[in-house]
Amino acid sequence: MRKSYSGVKAHTQYVTLGEARKNHLLIDWKEAIIQKPGFTGIKAYDDFPACPKSVRISIGYSCFIVWQLRGKFPELLDDPKVGKEARKLF
Repeated sequence: MRKSYSGVKAHTQYVTLGEARKNHLLIDWKEAIIQKPGFTGIKAYDDFPACPKSVRISIGYSCFIVWQLRGKFPELLDDPKVGKEARKLF
């Protein structure tokens, strides 16, 4: 994973703010079909375990990648350069 993200900055092509604004997403809200959710409100799960194995497995650390905080977790949290910001994200 480290190797796959190591050269991302070198290959990233940026556009100007003006170009990005010209290329923004256009949505015709009068014609858009918006599905109504099957349930709205608060749902309580009284017999649900506090942290089941399925939840522990699915925790993603992509926020560290998106913010370009490179390093191994959890050592990243104590890094002198980015540790403070990594702790804010975590």
